[in-house]
Amino acid sequence: MKKHILFISLAVTLFLGCEKDKTTTNYDWIPTSNKSLLLDSSMLEGNTRAYFYTIDNSNGYLSVYNQMISPPKYSLYRISDQGQNFEEINYPLGRLIKDLSFINSFSVYLLLEDTTGIDSKLYYSDDEGISWTEKNNNINNNIEYPLAQIHFSSIDSGIAISGTNKVLFYTTDGGENWIKNENRLFSNDKDIRNFTTIHNEPNICFLTLGDSLFYSIDGGFIWQIHSYLGDCCYYLISFINKDVGYIANEYDIYKINNIGSDVTKVYTSDRQINQIEAINDSEIYFTANYSMFKTSDDFHSVKKMNIKDPYPNEDGDRIIINFTLLLGNGLLVDTKGTIYCRN
Repeated sequence: MKKHILFISLAVTLFLGCEKDKTTTNYDWIPTSNKSLLLDSSMLEGNTRAYFYTIDNSNGYLSVYNQMISPPKYSLYRISDQGQNFEEINYPLGRLIKDLSFINSFSVYLLLEDTTGIDSKLYYSDDEGISWTEKNNNINNNIEYPLAQIHFSSIDSGIAISGTNKVLFYTTDGGENWIKNENRLFSNDKDIRNFTTIHNEPNICFLTLGDSLFYSIDGGFIWQIHSYLGDCCYYLISFINKDVGYIANEYDIYKINNIGSDVTKVYTSDRQINQIEAINDSEIYFTANYSMFKTSDDFHSVKKMNIKDPYPNEDGDRIIINFTLLLGNGLLVDTKGTIYCRN
């Protein structure tokens, strides 16, 4: 059974621009012209969480939520014009967005927490989120696993990770039915620590399982070992291409130079690492304890980014929660809902 749900997008489109003047010349990142475009006063309490989903240099989505207020608030924004425009869109249930996977700027899959807060619901839109079709979420053999993460390499073909992080599923009918991946890699008690893809190459995927990194070149259906990681837990992955990438645990960053190679430690942080994104060897950004750092020489030197505070006299910390280098000139968002761009 399919449910078709029509939503009218909010009429207000928010236009962003970086405020460049003589007071910003010494900053690496500066606030957009609308400093609190995303959140109303009830969300400006420093507990906001947000995630960018980048389609291409011009388009993407931003999921924003705050579960520390009552009632919790959840928002989804469509980003266009190289990160200049943000348009809030309505979506089914209005619940926590677990994951989002896009095929192109029009076609997007949305994985939501259902009304019980336990299970998941999957929806699909082919008109930029104006209308949504609910998928059946059937898993063969009546195995009940709430889905936690999704990735679609085409409108019909996709994979999903269960909420236990131990089971991998695939679909060939656009999420109508999910089949358990019977590969012996996913038949034990080892957690799938992380999963990622290469930007603009949806068929190339990576995941960590136990002490090894695995990769797929067919959208996640067939997996091969990429590199042995050793006895450690890696939570972050960012690959420049199929061969070269970076992985990180809580305090260390490692580089992988080619398939089959062992990892080489390139950096140790005195702060917990939260996110890493590598575009090439000269553009690698990461956040640690929610401050941002950059290396332009493959970690031979690391510079802390200078970010302009839009409200220097305001009480409370303003820390980075998510960033992307792939939209426009780059965007980041802090815990109080301010969007910044690279200066």
